[in-house]
Amino acid sequence: MELLRIIAMFCIVLSHFSLFGNWNKAGLTPITTTRLLLFDPLGPASALIFFIITGYFTYKSTATFQLSIRKELHKGLNIWLQTMFYSISILIIFLLTNHSVPLKIIAKAIFPFTLNEYWFVSAYWI
Repeated sequence: MELLRIIAMFCIVLSHFSLFGNWNKAGLTPITTTRLLLFDPLGPASALIFFIITGYFTYKSTATFQLSIRKELHKGLNIWLQTMFYSISILIIFLLTNHSVPLKIIAKAIFPFTLNEYWFVSAYWI
C-alpha cells in the first residue's frame, strides 16, 4: 500500500510537471504537446488514490474513534501555521531576490486561505 502511495505521489508530480513545466512553447510540435499532455490525467486519479490510502491508514491507526476536539483543533492549527510559515518565508525570499513583486502575489502569500492560493491544503484542512 505504501508503494502505491509513493507511485501516486510520483504521478501527481509528473502531471504537474507536464502541465506547468517551463516549456519552450514555440519549439513544441503537436506530437510533443500531445505526449506531454498524456501525463495530465495521472494527476487527479493519483490524488484520489493518495487520499483513499491516507484515509485508510488514518482510520486504521485509531483503534477506537473518539472525537477529541482539542486534538483536532491542534492538528488544524498546526497545518495552518506550517502553511503560513512557508508562505511567508517564500515571500520574504522572493522579496529579497526580486525587486518587482506584484501586490497580488504579496496578498496571496499573506492570506493564502482567504485568496485560495493553496487549494490542496484548504481542502485537506476542511
